[in-house]
Amino acid sequence: TAIGKHQARSGRTSAPQRNAEVMAEIQRRGSYSYDAHSRRKDGSEFWRRGTATIFNHAELGPVYLAVQYDITDEIKAREKLRQAEEKYRLLVERVPAVTYAAEVGADAPWTYVSPQIETLTGYSVTEWLSDPVGLITWSWMPLFLVMGVVADSFAGERERHTLETLLAS
Repeated sequence: TAIGKHQARSGRTSAPQRNAEVMAEIQRRGSYSYDAHSRRKDGSEFWRRGTATIFNHAELGPVYLAVQYDITDEIKAREKLRQAEEKYRLLVERVPAVTYAAEVGADAPWTYVSPQIETLTGYSVTEWLSDPVGLITWSWMPLFLVMGVVADSFAGERERHTLETLLAS
């Protein structure tokens, strides 16, 4: 471990050019953070996150301080999430139906609509996401009206909506 050891004496060497780049970044921004894939002494691999900064010590002058910690579990979890999202995306894009995600509320934005929207409506995903409410209102209102009539029929209001009135409209 390098904790408490001066890096020049810790047995670790780094490319001088990379060290100079990191030091310049610390000087410019005050700190430097990074994620790195590493190998332990026993050969096992892990991910680490490091942050380095500089401060002026009363006796020693400018001192660089670096803190590193293991983020292997975080990296693995992110990769599992990415794989799950990829599987879900492929499922959604291959199912023969339109799938969408929207926030709650009358004016809430739609955040996703599957590519099947174009086959079904003729509108591209970009067009649909830009104005879903307007497109639903003008393009799909007749369908929603018919769906409402059918739903009312199933709710016991069949006498109000006979086949003749449905076909006449």
